[in-house]
Amino acid sequence: MTRTAAERPPALPRHVAIIMDGNGRWATARHLPRVAGHNRGVDAVRRVMEACGRRGIEYLTLFAFSSENWRRPADEVSTLMRLFMTALQKEVTRLHENGVRLRIAGDRTSLDPLLQQRIEDAEGRTAGNSRLHLTICASYGGRWDMVHAMQRMLAVDPTLAAIMADETAEPEATEAAEDATPEAEATETAEDAAPEAEATEAAAATESTAGDEPASGDIRALPRCDCHVHRRTSKQMIRLGASCGAS
Repeated sequence: MTRTAAERPPALPRHVAIIMDGNGRWATARHLPRVAGHNRGVDAVRRVMEACGRRGIEYLTLFAFSSENWRRPADEVSTLMRLFMTALQKEVTRLHENGVRLRIAGDRTSLDPLLQQRIEDAEGRTAGNSRLHLTICASYGGRWDMVHAMQRMLAVDPTLAAIMADETAEPEATEAAEDATPEAEATETAEDAAPEAEATEAAAATESTAGDEPASGDIRALPRCDCHVHRRTSKQMIRLGASCGAS
């Protein structure tokens, strides 16, 4: 006998989600074709639904075919799609009789048109049921989920598009200002360095025109050392002049 939600033991969850993975590996390990594993997966789903009904679990989500599964070999993908279509056709009556409401989540546009029609028929037929809410994720992925959620939000409130456009434009303007800052700083640094360069050139000019005899207290007027080791600035000549005979 199937329990209602009110009779469900408090320790059990309201929602159970299952990733249907490993069917092909199960078959390969037993030296069977991969399709045999997928067929056994359908049998496992039936047992899980019956167990949820007996225990009063209200929601069951099955991740059956992700958007990444389209990258599998074409013959395996074709087999999975045929299996999906056959299961819908065979199981929808049983689902309806047991009070199961069926929903398919995912990008339906990538599915065969006939399969899309059967999905709509099955969802419509079971729409009034509430004993168990069964969601099958087919051609489903996290990126599709986020895009689909955003599209639904914009459909409800189109003004959100303008708000998001403004918020997107502000960071771009800030980044442009930040990118321009180093150039401005480089220009200011160059301008600050110009007077120093001019002062250095002036000092060099004074040193080159100074006489052979140093003026009192004038370091720039000290004679240069001509040895190949001590060709230094005039300030260093004070320390080197005695050893080189320049003083």
